[in-house]
Amino acid sequence: MPNGEDIKDRYAGRLGGDDDQDEQNENDGSAGSDQSDKNVWNVGNVKEEWKGWTVYLPEEYLDDVKDESKLLDVRLDRDVKMDRHFKPALIALGMERMEGMEDEEISAFLERMERGELDND
Repeated sequence: MPNGEDIKDRYAGRLGGDDDQDEQNENDGSAGSDQSDKNVWNVGNVKEEWKGWTVYLPEEYLDDVKDESKLLDVRLDRDVKMDRHFKPALIALGMERMEGMEDEEISAFLERMERGELDND
């Protein structure tokens, strides 16, 4: 299992770059800069260069994820792409938070989730 520094190194770096360049890269599959060789987040076409992973969520959570992505778009005054920015940030931030939690805290959270006691219920 990776240690804390490994995880921080893997998820460090900015999420994306120049939005116009991102759009061009997604269309032509090219990398945006020399930095793309050093930064796993800065790739041409995420659907071709990253691995896909299916996640199943209750419909209420899926709706909340979509809504929050749109709100973040407005709050940050930039084009927050779902697959390039929002989903990876959601996973990376969740992993970062879980890394700092004690096993008992995670277990208690899972129990609350199974009882339907999370905020979205």
